[in-house]
Amino acid sequence: MLADAVDRKKMLWATEAGLMTLTAILLVNSLQSHPSLLLIYVVTGLFAAVDGLQRPSAGAILPRIVGHDDLPSASALMSLRYQFGVIIGPTIGGVIISTSSVSAGFTVDIISFVISLMFLSRVGSVPPSGKQEKPSLAGLFEGLRYAMSRQDLLGTYLIDLAAMFFAMPSSLFPFWADQLHAPWALGFLYSAGVVGAFFVTVTSGWVGNRHCRCR
Repeated sequence: MLADAVDRKKMLWATEAGLMTLTAILLVNSLQSHPSLLLIYVVTGLFAAVDGLQRPSAGAILPRIVGHDDLPSASALMSLRYQFGVIIGPTIGGVIISTSSVSAGFTVDIISFVISLMFLSRVGSVPPSGKQEKPSLAGLFEGLRYAMSRQDLLGTYLIDLAAMFFAMPSSLFPFWADQLHAPWALGFLYSAGVVGAFFVTVTSGWVGNRHCRCR
């Protein structure tokens, strides 16, 4: 609802600044002699909430800031940015943490947010298109009722939830790295799934084209 009702640039800037602030809280916590585990849980929940606010605006802003002819190229760049971020980001973070400290990892992350905010400041205003209703709980429940009435949507929700709960061992990665006495490998563990998905996508397209040529 907020993505449709407010300036999308402002939403992106505010949420990016919020994520940077949360990272700064983790940095301060990591510098304490006895870091608070409860605070880490709370900040992790807030991270998920702010990310949930950011994603709709980030996904909807692209057609408003590039021309129609440039949209395919811009979409490809966005996809590349995502793949690069989830592969290289955790890897670099794991190496920094293992070779330096957790605080150094958070510091580098904060610097990356500053760079992101600098680029976002150069984007023009992206106000709502047309006349939009003000965000309300009634609109929220209307959207939920629509989603619940679509069996195809419910199917995708259930599959995604099953994947997150039963097929995503991300929370176990730190324990595995610790048991193997290889803290430097933590970043590689986090990025391994995306690397595998990338190679599956590339090789499946290559195999499909080769099969078509053979036929």
